[in-house]
Amino acid sequence: VRAHREILLARTLVALGEFDDARTLAMRALADAKLSGSPRSEADALRQMGMALDGLHRPEDSIEQLEQARRHYESLGLTDGLAAVDNAVARLLARIALSEPDPDQQAVRLDEALQRSSRSLDYVDRLLGKVSAPELRAWYGASYRDYYQAHIDLLLQRNGIDANPGNRYVSEALSTSERARARMMMDLLNEASVDLQREIDPGIAAEMEELIDKLSTSSERRERILTEGGVNDHARGELTALSEEIAFIENQLALKQLELRRANHHYRALTAPHTVTVSALQRLIASDSIMLQYFLADERSFVWVVTDDAVHVREIAGSEIINAAAARLIASLSTPNRYPVAGIEQRDALRSISELVLQPVADLIGARRVIVVADGMLNYLPFHTLLLAESDEDRALLDTREVVTLPSMSVLAALIERREDEDAPRSIAIFADPVFNLTDPRLVSVNGRRPVARTQSESEREWATRPVLS
Repeated sequence: VRAHREILLARTLVALGEFDDARTLAMRALADAKLSGSPRSEADALRQMGMALDGLHRPEDSIEQLEQARRHYESLGLTDGLAAVDNAVARLLARIALSEPDPDQQAVRLDEALQRSSRSLDYVDRLLGKVSAPELRAWYGASYRDYYQAHIDLLLQRNGIDANPGNRYVSEALSTSERARARMMMDLLNEASVDLQREIDPGIAAEMEELIDKLSTSSERRERILTEGGVNDHARGELTALSEEIAFIENQLALKQLELRRANHHYRALTAPHTVTVSALQRLIASDSIMLQYFLADERSFVWVVTDDAVHVREIAGSEIINAAAARLIASLSTPNRYPVAGIEQRDALRSISELVLQPVADLIGARRVIVVADGMLNYLPFHTLLLAESDEDRALLDTREVVTLPSMSVLAALIERREDEDAPRSIAIFADPVFNLTDPRLVSVNGRRPVARTQSESEREWATRPVLS
């Protein structure tokens, strides 16, 4: 227990930049772990020691400690530890490569880093494949986004020193971007393709039905207390008990869903989601189209420009700068454009984000149709309104081109394949967040004041006198 506590403290000190204290604490944790006979704690202590040495600018010593930790993780079969160590070693090797004066040695170091980074992503895929719950898998996958980011950086760094630059590393970086974004979406598509109610165990079905009945009864009781008003101490205590009971039942239902997934042989047959290759992606792009695929990262972001016969990549600003500009545009668009100052702010915000994400690739956008695969805050932008400088004039993208937005090209390929294999269901899903009443905080009048809510009788009179369509 003491070793585990010291490891957690060492990790916190590393995050705070207190590397000397972190190293001392990790060494103490290592000694305690050996005394208690805990190989997992030994591995974790060695890993934190390596991270502390990295912060102290001792990369070779850091790699030595991390490699020792890796041997422990490998003997224990701990995939998460192996992924973390390989990712850390890849970053260290890349940093060492930058200090190499000889370009050939730089290339050797970067190739080693790429090998370790690629292996760490394989471990991540293996980890995600073990998680049954799609919500948990999505959260877990998002926590590894920086692994994909590091691999993309390595590939484009390697491309920069390639003696015969071509599309190899650029294309591999695009594949990694697609792998990072499409994983969760493809998971959801695969999940939707499996009917969990088939082959259901009668015992599990009966237990789930009983739980659903209990959930319905408890929820109705809670709603009745809330709507009756005048909550006293007794009712408040009953509400607390009901809330705890509802949370417990919902957790039990979630566990039963996991049992269904594990028992269903169709679900077990699902492997790691397949993402489309670059060559297959290019076959999806018509000759009159061009795809812009974005990947936002902390220090620098990237946009790939893909046609049916070429792949280019351009570096753009980091995510903090882009997110701030995107948030500014979104805020300006949500403000009624009834005053000159509001219109000026919108145009300035539009010009600012356009210069960051569109102008760097303006010379490559010659096609009639532009396919946008956005990332992060860019998903909230109306890309068709962004400005493109042409003939000394800023024009909205939609003025001269058709604009199509997609979540992922792999998702598009999967949907096309399924459409060819089976008839599409005659149903649609609509997602909305409407304003239902005048007290909604999003509803603000032109003068900045919130409208006065009407009484129930006034609302009823308006409903009674509403026009009826015949």
